[in-house]
Amino acid sequence: MVSQFVPIGLMILCAIGFAGGTLLASYLLGPGKASIRKSMPYECGLEPLQEGRGRYSIHFYMVALMFIVFDIEAAFFFLWALVVKSMGWFAVIEMAVFVVILLVAYFYMIKKGVFDLGMEYGH
Repeated sequence: MVSQFVPIGLMILCAIGFAGGTLLASYLLGPGKASIRKSMPYECGLEPLQEGRGRYSIHFYMVALMFIVFDIEAAFFFLWALVVKSMGWFAVIEMAVFVVILLVAYFYMIKKGVFDLGMEYGH
């Protein structure tokens, strides 16, 4: 019974050893003293123009979420294309339901103005 947990214990020990070894190597090989110049953000050799922690409009996050949704959709279409012949009409109907759900989400985003990002900021 105990022999079943030996691989798990070894994996946990390896993970702890790797994490500890990485931290130790970073401490030993890392920079010795911090200075104001070393702590400044580096932007292509230029001085930073503004602070990087500004507030952004929620539209940027909506566009990112939209990209993720439609990116996952593209991956799902690829996998569906691989099995559509072997699954027959079931796969076709299932994909039709999936596309209808995505179209509803797409038209909802159009209604909410997610795609009007450039007009608001004068781009």
